Amino acid sequence: MEKISQDLEYITSDKVGKVIYEGLAALYEKKPDHPVSYLANWLLNHCAAESNKEIHKEGEVKKAELIEKLNLAREEEIKEKHKQEEVQAAKDFTEATFSKKVEEHLYLEEMLYEEFPEFLKQNLSLPAVYIGQNGYVLKQITDDEEDPNAHLEITQEKTIRYVGASKDQKFVIGKYLPAEGGVTYDVLKPQEEQQPDEEQADEEEGSSQVKPKYLYVPDVTQEPRMSFLRIPKLGAFIACSLAYNSVLSENAFDEGLKERVKIQQEKAEQQKEIEAKEAEFRQRIEDAEDAGQNVQEIEEEWNNTVWPEIKEKDFEIERKEFVLCADTLGEDRGISEAHRKYLEESANFFVKCWEQSEKNQLSNDIDRQLEYTRNFNKEEFLKNFNDKLEEDVAEKTKSYEREEEGGEQQEPSELQINYIQAYLKAEFLRESLNDEEVKAFITNLKEYRVVKYLGIIQNALILAGFTKEQINLPGSNILDWKRSKNYITELDFFRKLALYQVKGPKEFKAKEYSKPQRILRRLEGVNLEEVDEYNVGLGLLFRFVKQVLEARILDVEVRRADKVAQRAKRDQLIQDAENQKIAREQALEQAQANVAEEEEFNLEQWEAEWEENNPEIEIPDEIIDDIDEDMEILTESN
Repeated sequence: MEKISQDLEYITSDKVGKVIYEGLAALYEKKPDHPVSYLANWLLNHCAAESNKEIHKEGEVKKAELIEKLNLAREEEIKEKHKQEEVQAAKDFTEATFSKKVEEHLYLEEMLYEEFPEFLKQNLSLPAVYIGQNGYVLKQITDDEEDPNAHLEITQEKTIRYVGASKDQKFVIGKYLPAEGGVTYDVLKPQEEQQPDEEQADEEEGSSQVKPKYLYVPDVTQEPRMSFLRIPKLGAFIACSLAYNSVLSENAFDEGLKERVKIQQEKAEQQKEIEAKEAEFRQRIEDAEDAGQNVQEIEEEWNNTVWPEIKEKDFEIERKEFVLCADTLGEDRGISEAHRKYLEESANFFVKCWEQSEKNQLSNDIDRQLEYTRNFNKEEFLKNFNDKLEEDVAEKTKSYEREEEGGEQQEPSELQINYIQAYLKAEFLRESLNDEEVKAFITNLKEYRVVKYLGIIQNALILAGFTKEQINLPGSNILDWKRSKNYITELDFFRKLALYQVKGPKEFKAKEYSKPQRILRRLEGVNLEEVDEYNVGLGLLFRFVKQVLEARILDVEVRRADKVAQRAKRDQLIQDAENQKIAREQALEQAQANVAEEEEFNLEQWEAEWEENNPEIEIPDEIIDDIDEDMEILTESN
């Protein structure tokens, strides 16, 4: 029974009974002539249809799977694209930010030391980027050397010295590339003198393609002129010129100032001419209208009048040579053409911004100077100053002479008079330097990029107590204006100058370069009239430094002369005391010889009479010289 039940279940299942039922129903409906064949064919068709359904179903599943995979791939592609876009956007932002910084930076040379090479290294994934400067070899200097160029070996050929590098390449800084060799020097040659590489040499003549201006060595082991700062390694090397035309010089400032004044005058004259010509044409038009004539031709003539453009000539330039270098040493790979082009374009962009920045800064300095000269009456100011100076010194000198006449002292010597007048002038200048207007003239120079007569400021800072290390460019006698101008404040500069003591000994040993004689020698040759023409405040600062140091030297000379006089007086007193002693002995012998033999000589009475008539000469303490450690040379009188 169980088996029959299973067989019956099988026969009645959807896969058997139901199919046979549907086939018989179709047979009954059609009633074909050959029913068995019809049923057999129906069953075969049903099997094929069911098989196609399975295949279709499997196809739909696979299709769904493929669509899902495709959608996932698209999602991943979109994600990757978004990621790349974000990376590119971040890169673009970094480049834009850096470019803006380059465009706005006032001291672009500072960016060469690390910021610029590090940016290129990170942006291009290069192992090393570094900057070289072509100039004279540096040497150590001593405090005895005063020449501004003392730190340069100007008798030798210029040499590339590495001054900046990406963070992992700091070992190159301070090292030199031998002047007699080194392929890097080729990039600093004028374009027509550069030796073309093999790729450039093979280009067809007349090609319109722009040749790169960089120097590229795809395999450094194949370039005999390559110079290695460390152990040679496999890789590529590229050098791009960073040479630029600098305009930040005193000569460029002077010539630029003259040119701008001339151009302004020419423009003013041209404007007057234009206004006169316009008035003439208006009159012609009025006359024509009054006469009933056509004024169109006159109006067209006026409208077509062309006035020549008045332009300033370019600033005077000084070529300064830097070079941008990069390599893949140790990675044994080349530098792609895209990366080479990027380095070249970055160097060109940097140079362009550098030159434009300097031109803008120099132009601003010239405008500031013109503004200063327009708004300030120098002649009147100096006349009032000189009149007050002479009046003050004359009055105080007379007052001093009256005091001397009322005392018991001798008439002052010429040296003392010179000292008194020098001291009074120094004190007057000290007060003048404290004037807010004068201080403003000096502090306004902090806005200038090009400042003339920096030697005055440099020596004033030294007089105020600053060291060479604090105010000069490292290892040189050249003032670091960018850093030093921050010291020109009320507290650090003007107050320290006001506290400088002219009178009395100074036991603190001064630096050799800070001694008055050295400072005065460094200021020799400064033309006061030219300084006043440039900046009256700077002229008063020069007067003060010079006058206060001359007064200081005279103070030392006066005190030393006084010591000499005191020592001579003491020596005379010692000699007088010795002579008095001899005279006493001789007088005593004579007195004893004049006494009769029967009389007794009263020595006590004689000594009392002698001391009454010849009081004892007092010898002052030994004269001790003053200590003046701020002086360079001892005078003969000491």
